[in-house]
Amino acid sequence: MKRWRKNIISVLKTFKAKNPYDPLICLPVYNSEKVFMGYLRPVTWDCAATLPGSAAQMAAWRNGCPSFSPNSFTATEESTVNWLETEILAREDRILFLVLSADRTRVGHLGFSAPDEREKSLEVDAVLRGETGRFPGLMSGALNTMVRWGLSGLKLKKITLRVLSDNAHAIAFYERNCFFRTAEIPLYRVAGQDREKWVPVKQFDSQKPGKLYFRMQLDIEAWNRANREQSDAARQTERQGNL
Repeated sequence: MKRWRKNIISVLKTFKAKNPYDPLICLPVYNSEKVFMGYLRPVTWDCAATLPGSAAQMAAWRNGCPSFSPNSFTATEESTVNWLETEILAREDRILFLVLSADRTRVGHLGFSAPDEREKSLEVDAVLRGETGRFPGLMSGALNTMVRWGLSGLKLKKITLRVLSDNAHAIAFYERNCFFRTAEIPLYRVAGQDREKWVPVKQFDSQKPGKLYFRMQLDIEAWNRANREQSDAARQTERQGNL
């Protein structure tokens, strides 16, 4: 395993805290005026005990947001537990954070996956807001916090994501947070007994794509500029308050 990827996987493993005596590492979320909004709480190996009811809650969020994934199925508490255990915790190249408000309300989740050694990149993954109508700006703050951690803590040179082309709300959200479109990925239908899946590989030669992913990438210069301007505005506000 190459050194960069090994380091990334080591950090993700630390955050997942397989040993119950390992410290819990959370990332604080602040708004542009440096007001504390909440924090990112990693899904750890002991989440069944330390985050009771979270699997059932995440299943309800998933069922209430069909645009979260191109695949069609009904999530249950049991299937979500299995997803967390096999697709998040057991995978060394993936991490998921719960987005918690300042009063510890669970608002949504997001994560990182797919470290790329050559590009020194990670992909933003599993972004979902479950609690709607409250805590405005928290998901943007959460994404901003994870991006900051990726750039400064993980030393990423590139951050990407995939979003369904018909999910206009999500696309606008990412664009507001300094992501731009770079490519289109056609998806092809695979029918199963209990679910419908969409994959980026044809199942037969004449098959035509039925859905489309947009690949998006963080404009790091724009992100740095936006955060620098926000920091300058916050400092100006502080100076005015001290007059």
